[in-house]
Amino acid sequence: MKVRQGGTVLEAFRWTGGRDQEEEPDWAVEALRRGRVSFENELTQQVKLRLHTSRGVVIVNRGDWIIREQDGELASCSPAAFQERYEQLSPPDTGGVLGTLRRITVGRRAVRKRIN
Repeated sequence: MKVRQGGTVLEAFRWTGGRDQEEEPDWAVEALRRGRVSFENELTQQVKLRLHTSRGVVIVNRGDWIIREQDGELASCSPAAFQERYEQLSPPDTGGVLGTLRRITVGRRAVRKRIN
């Protein structure tokens, strides 16, 4: 979805870490494919998302927002801070990340089962 912080328009989505994930921006899928996003504690209730940024690794907790800044860099924001800082300009993007994240998770699970 498009959001505004001051006079700057950015893109953002809320990461739930589960099957209830609704927003699916293409830029998030691309970041996952390029290795700019990875998982910690994958396939567990303690799953976290890791953003690999120029400033280091940022851990994203379930329910946090992921913001795509003007330069393409990814950042995270807690729900409370997001509500204070950003104004929603468009509805959520339900493009492709849900299916992609699920396929990757299921694919990895299948590969792990075959290996074990």
